[in-house]
Amino acid sequence: MSMVAFIPKKCAVCGNENEDVQEVIDAVPFGPMDLDTRPAENLRSALPYLIQQCSFCGYCNSDISEAVIDDKSLLETEEYKSIINDNDLPEAARKYLASAHLLHKMGNLHRSAIESLHAAWVFDDLGDVNSSMGARLGAVISIRAQLQECYDENLAVILLDILRRAEQFDLCAMIAQSIIDMGITDDFVKSIVEYQVYLAQNRDSSCKTVADVDTWAASK
Repeated sequence: MSMVAFIPKKCAVCGNENEDVQEVIDAVPFGPMDLDTRPAENLRSALPYLIQQCSFCGYCNSDISEAVIDDKSLLETEEYKSIINDNDLPEAARKYLASAHLLHKMGNLHRSAIESLHAAWVFDDLGDVNSSMGARLGAVISIRAQLQECYDENLAVILLDILRRAEQFDLCAMIAQSIIDMGITDDFVKSIVEYQVYLAQNRDSSCKTVADVDTWAASK
């Protein structure tokens, strides 16, 4: 079972000392991860506690003692405030989306995408399909921009699952084929890509794990 401690931590942006910042301890995954990299339990249920917020300036990051922005004024923009003050959003999703926004503004597209994906997982757990799709499409924007700057096969494979879960089946299949055409040397990665094509063709947007890939490959 995951445990959460509350510890003092200084915000790297405003310099104020927060007395009770949540910190996850003893959270180790046991089991296969999802194809979009979401870990199994016990780490899975710790998701809402893996994002922190400064109670003074509102800065959100996985670790508020780390500064990912170089301009505090980003926290005062209407864009940021509209996210962090949106009480219609679950608290954890709000923090993840706020963090994703800051990272995207700073050009850290990979980490921005991951934070958007984390928000999607929060919505998944609440059964909010529309919001989870919206968060995933936010991740897609960041990942595609990142891949244009520097192609990374592993990130491209994660993109396939994000697209499929967001019901972007045709785009998922098209990008999967482009990955195959470029050549895949790792057999398991190739199996994942081929499995994503199979799922996309069957309009299957359900959650799948790496274990499902083995099961599918063995049944062919």
